[in-house]
Amino acid sequence: MFGIERSDKCAAKFSTIIALLLITIVIISIIPVSLFSSFASIHVLLIRSTGPPEHITSSKFLSVVLDSSMIIDHFSNFNMRNKKLRTMIKNLSPGYLRIGGTMADRIKFSRRNFQQLETYSKQNQIACLLGKEKCVSLNQNYIISDKQWLELYNLTVDTGFTILFDLNSLIRNSDGSWNHRNAEEMIKFSNDNKMDVVWQLGNEPNAYQYIFNYTVSPSQLVKDFARLRRILNKYPVYKNKMLVGPDITNPAPEDSQSIAYLQGFLASDGGEVVSAITFHQYYFNGKLATQDDFLHPDNYNKLIAQIELVKGIVSLYKTKTKTVWLSK
Repeated sequence: MFGIERSDKCAAKFSTIIALLLITIVIISIIPVSLFSSFASIHVLLIRSTGPPEHITSSKFLSVVLDSSMIIDHFSNFNMRNKKLRTMIKNLSPGYLRIGGTMADRIKFSRRNFQQLETYSKQNQIACLLGKEKCVSLNQNYIISDKQWLELYNLTVDTGFTILFDLNSLIRNSDGSWNHRNAEEMIKFSNDNKMDVVWQLGNEPNAYQYIFNYTVSPSQLVKDFARLRRILNKYPVYKNKMLVGPDITNPAPEDSQSIAYLQGFLASDGGEVVSAITFHQYYFNGKLATQDDFLHPDNYNKLIAQIELVKGIVSLYKTKTKTVWLSK
């Protein structure tokens, strides 16, 4: 009798445990449903591969820009050694870190004390950037020192990016040709330090007249790019490295000047001296934009139209298979 009674008690406890487990499972299975029921509907897009991909993008397709104004402000608001900053940048890699912008054509490289070489006041620099005044004098320049340049490069190495650096195109000789000496000094220094860099020359040259009260013709710019290509070929690190350009701005049917500049560049065989055709696009003028501009969907369709426009122009010339980059 003792054995049977003990067996019944064990069976009762076992049944109780099983019942509790079943209740727990039911509760757990109900919880997600009850939680999700309080949210809006969830839509899942499932893409099944039925053949080869239509397009394959570069691993560096999504890249970022560090405006050249950071250099002339001595990186006062950009601590390159900050661990949090490096962690955030690293999570965006791989990609290109383009160092360029309006003030790219106001920067020189120097291995001397850069503080002694500055001649352009911060107030004038800000006014120039905001378009409040022209950046008239071609003698007003800021300096990137060898130390800053190495720090920038080390930042990209540590975070998995490749520098795309925009050289100053407005250091000019009396005959209007590009004075390449300062650029070559920077390139030689970079080569000696085995720095992996992709190069550009000038920022938005079709807008030079408006911004700097100076003009560089498309045909002259092609000659300048050709000279830069020859310089790069002298140095082992850059002999086979990309050179991209011309970085025209905002090509659109209503901006015939921008389109004409690109056509002039390609007609002068500019596509032969660059590895990729580059342009910049702006949805609207940020200084004049209203809240409605930011909310209007039609404004964001402009990019597609401009990409197709540039590709169409490129297709008309000998370098019709040349890659097109949106570099800003």
